[in-house]
Amino acid sequence: METALTLNFLFKVALASIFGCLVGYERQSRRKPAGIKTHALICLGACAITFLSKHFSIYADPSRIAAQIVSGIGFIGAGTIFIAHHRVQGLTSAATVWASASVGMLVGAGYEFLGFLTVASLQ
Repeated sequence: METALTLNFLFKVALASIFGCLVGYERQSRRKPAGIKTHALICLGACAITFLSKHFSIYADPSRIAAQIVSGIGFIGAGTIFIAHHRVQGLTSAATVWASASVGMLVGAGYEFLGFLTVASLQ
């Protein structure tokens, strides 16, 4: 049982990392602030935490941890937004960081195909 859970976890974080790399590649190729590594790490982290929350306890509410991921990533995304010469910049980077986290959450929760569809729609 423990081996199956470990292999399932490894599959999910690997897939989430790949999905994050795909989103990050598009941003990095446009020379935007958040690139491959950032998106891969955010997607992987959201996946791992969602997986943990799902398997943590049969009595725990996994939606509570998911809500914290959403607000925490919003805080990170806010750090990519700045104002220069009376123009707001970084909104798209913030949005893709947030979307990458949602992909990781989908994969971590067991909805790999929905994660794939989300990545495809971001391209």
